[in-house]
Amino acid sequence: MGTTDEIMQHHHMICLNCEKTLPIRFCPMSETDVPGGFRVVKHKFEVFGYCGTCAEAPAQSSSGRES
Repeated sequence: MGTTDEIMQHHHMICLNCEKTLPIRFCPMSETDVPGGFRVVKHKFEVFGYCGTCAEAPAQSSSGRES
């Protein structure tokens, strides 16, 4: 089981099309370049893109109908 910090953190990848949410299984905070003098007290990471299903779906026009 993870530490208290790992349990409380919620980092996700979110599909912009279907809104499927996938967990990020590690905390990228240690890789973040925090400027001097800035004290981080809380954080969350959200990465937006397209899941495998939506990325493979045929493109449709903005009206929702194919041309």
